[in-house]
Amino acid sequence: MPETRIGLPGKKPVPGKKTSARGFAYRGIVCVGMPGKGICSPPVFRNDEGADFLQNGINEEHHNICLRSFPVLVYRRYSMRDVVTILYNNFETLDVFGPIEVFGRVPEQFNPVFYSLAGGIVTSTQNVPVMTTPLAELKSSRYILFIPGGIGARDEENNDAFVAAIRSLAGNAEFILTVCTGSILLSRTGLLDGKRATSNKKAFAWTRTAPGVTWIKNARWVKDGTIYTSSGVSAGIDMALGFIADTCGYALAKQVSREIEYTWNEDPCRDPFAELYP
Repeated sequence: MPETRIGLPGKKPVPGKKTSARGFAYRGIVCVGMPGKGICSPPVFRNDEGADFLQNGINEEHHNICLRSFPVLVYRRYSMRDVVTILYNNFETLDVFGPIEVFGRVPEQFNPVFYSLAGGIVTSTQNVPVMTTPLAELKSSRYILFIPGGIGARDEENNDAFVAAIRSLAGNAEFILTVCTGSILLSRTGLLDGKRATSNKKAFAWTRTAPGVTWIKNARWVKDGTIYTSSGVSAGIDMALGFIADTCGYALAKQVSREIEYTWNEDPCRDPFAELYP
């Protein structure tokens, strides 16, 4: 797994000195002190906004720090990936732009792009128009497939050309992410059969039309291998942050949640809306 290291062999971080690394997701990170002296005692880093956000994150399982001879902060870093977002008329606006806001905060890692079956302007249920590229023009070989939900999903699940396009794209995707009833669309490809998934709780009865899937009702989001599915609408933000935590590290996900002033529901197994809809 590629790594980005902050710190040099044989040299301790210098308080007040900015550190950097090519391709590193954080810019303007400053080491502001070394509070401990023992092995694996973490230094304190501070961002440009004055928040000591790495101090807590360092101790999470996603991070490693070792001071046996010198301090080195290790973050997992992946190459740039396109977030291939599949749109259709009457998609749910927040299903798309909640996660896109999250991914857009990490431009070194994620490049959101918008496609539809025929290309052109696609409009959400809330009348937000988005210019899209035809799926036939997709050239990316490294991408995350992102499928949102919405009222329009009820039409597209019966659109054989649309379902076939998703099946083809999913076969080449490194990861697949769905929000809300986007998981229903993915289930129509057969690629969710035998896997665990979740969906919008208000429309959860719809999942009965895909009996080959193990549907998890009390889940904010579900990860099964390289497939992530989330509950309804705003849950996509939680899943996107969880995805970043899994692939890039917890501290980065936490920092993004703070930047967008969002209270991240970090527990994927707890969905407070599941009990509202029997």
